Amino acid sequence: MALPRILSRLGVSIDSILAELSLSPDLLSSPNNTIDVEEAGRLLERCAKRSGCAHIGLLAGQTVSAATFGLPGLLMQTSGTLGTALRSFVMSLHLNGRAVIPTFLVHGDTAVLGANLTMGMNVGRPIGLDLSLAAGCQLIRTLVGADWKPSEVRMARRAPADPRPYRRYFGVDVTFDTERSVLIFPAIWLDKPVATADTKIRHRIEQLLATPAETDAEFMLFCKRAIMALIVRQEFSVAGVAVAMKLHRRTLNRRLAVLGTSIPRLAGEVRFALARQLLIDTSLPAVEIASAIGYSDASTFTRSFKSWSGETPSTWRQCNAGNNAQWPLANADRRNVSPEL
Repeated sequence: MALPRILSRLGVSIDSILAELSLSPDLLSSPNNTIDVEEAGRLLERCAKRSGCAHIGLLAGQTVSAATFGLPGLLMQTSGTLGTALRSFVMSLHLNGRAVIPTFLVHGDTAVLGANLTMGMNVGRPIGLDLSLAAGCQLIRTLVGADWKPSEVRMARRAPADPRPYRRYFGVDVTFDTERSVLIFPAIWLDKPVATADTKIRHRIEQLLATPAETDAEFMLFCKRAIMALIVRQEFSVAGVAVAMKLHRRTLNRRLAVLGTSIPRLAGEVRFALARQLLIDTSLPAVEIASAIGYSDASTFTRSFKSWSGETPSTWRQCNAGNNAQWPLANADRRNVSPEL
């Protein structure tokens, strides 16, 4: 919903873009409207191309607030501390989100909040990653103060032509071409209290968000989201998926068997999707991509990838390199558009 205002500042009307993509002219007029993940990717990409603003994802991401995310956002606002808020947010999006799979880890004195796009977004992924990490940064700032900034930002996408807007917004230099897209910050922030904490309201929201999958398609979606989160965290196991799905391991396996699939088969689909994203969106060598998706060596990864696609990772990357072709900015002056609206 922020796109019309952002584009207007850049001298572009959203109406013609929506018409070009055969989307409803009223699509962005109400928070109750929905859009397919793939269509959302195309919309972001078209907005970036028409405006000549390569960092439009950053501009959109920094307009969010907790209210943008409905009940999961309200769950954050009523949490006692930032750590509780982030853990609750990540879990609720695992079960209710569609476009982004968040991850949250604490390693000693370091906290890591990550964003992974679902397999449905095949167009506009770099812009989607920009938006996701910017939104994560903005959410934390709304909870603990506008002066918060990460100690490090990593993005699983090729470096943009102009990285300065990223530096201005996040407050640190961004490292591109990495295995994962994450915000890294001192874990001491996790104990920071949230001013709007409310235990009673939080408990009611948790009950509302604890709705199990109602259809087979939704059940499969939740399984894949859980698998992707565990693979990204390097913690994948059937038992881990069962815990995330709140099911006994045997119950999970039986239900998937009825649906004609299994955890290993779904894990293969997820790894294939992650591998394709990293091959297109980054310049990482095969050995690093293999490690990122849970393979102990590049040769095993290569054999698996060939069984999925019929080609080696290097051949597949060469054949699909055009899917991530860089596009020129429509107006060179727009390279310096401030990310602050």
